[in-house]
Amino acid sequence: MTKTVKVLCILLSSVFVFSGLFACSNKFGKKEENGVQYTETENSGDVGWDVKNVKTKIPDTAVNIFRDAKFKKGINVLGTSPAGEGRTIKGYLDYFGTASVVGMDYSRLRPWELTQWYSKQNITDRDTSTDYYDETTGEYVYRNDYKMVKFNPEKGSATLDVNCSAEYGTTAKTIGDWAHLLLEQNIERHYFRDVKSISAYIDYKIDKMDNMHLDGSYDKNKHAAQFVWYLSLASLKGGVIWFGIMVYDNRMDAKRGEAPGFNFRGGYSFDKGTNMVMYHIDPYNVYGREGVTTGKNYKLAIPLDKDLKFCIEQATKDGVFGVGTTLNDCYFSYTNLGWELPGTFDVSLTINRIGLYADLK
Repeated sequence: MTKTVKVLCILLSSVFVFSGLFACSNKFGKKEENGVQYTETENSGDVGWDVKNVKTKIPDTAVNIFRDAKFKKGINVLGTSPAGEGRTIKGYLDYFGTASVVGMDYSRLRPWELTQWYSKQNITDRDTSTDYYDETTGEYVYRNDYKMVKFNPEKGSATLDVNCSAEYGTTAKTIGDWAHLLLEQNIERHYFRDVKSISAYIDYKIDKMDNMHLDGSYDKNKHAAQFVWYLSLASLKGGVIWFGIMVYDNRMDAKRGEAPGFNFRGGYSFDKGTNMVMYHIDPYNVYGREGVTTGKNYKLAIPLDKDLKFCIEQATKDGVFGVGTTLNDCYFSYTNLGWELPGTFDVSLTINRIGLYADLK
């Protein structure tokens, strides 16, 4: 990962919601932001995939390029301040010494990191946290008053739970310092020239989605509970953009055009927070118009090839990627997925399986 990408990874997590939904204009075309020229577009009918095919089977020959996909090595834990603590590892979750990597001395061997930006307490603070092993579920549980995480390294599951009613009280955060609970890693690098196809896969369920704006202050234009999945897409000839998949948004159940805060169609746009171009897959191409239902399990195999080809061509045309960049020059280098909460919601999501599958040539 380049120095530029490392810095941008620190900045990215505080800007997902505005870049993904609120800051995306419905007026497309040639634009310039902070010296970066780009063409804002939305997905056309031939970009993405047919909704009927979202359960397309991943090729048997494909390999998961996420490292430690079952979380067996444990989790490194970062701090609560992206500006003040950055990427410094503040603690670790090694499942009470049963993980395949134990203690702080070998933390560099753990691919996964947990970020908890803007939370009131660090989940590794033993004075304020309760940790235990649940023999019934096989999960290692770490919790405090503000959040909870659970990992089952045998099944490869992870639960991310945030209580914004405790984090915020009665005043929701909407300016950037809202609660985050994210899993991150640097991905094993595979250049697309060596890949026949690439697909994202997620098996998950929303366990809890409670709107805690009990004073009637909820505004769909300002407040959201989002579970986002971003990948950094880089070119060997220079340049990096964010490639995003919206796993969940509490406003997904509204028909397009009827929810003022959720008219986002996906596509190619600009993120002012990191001064970078972003590409988002249209969530309606993944879920259709029914959105996501709390308590229902979703198993989604999401082919990325057409979207990758489209956004790489556009980024090259606009000069965001180096001259002559093609699909063969590009690769994913980093991933970040989890909760972004600019609103008072108490939420929980369980990932039963996660992966980025490359069918290698």
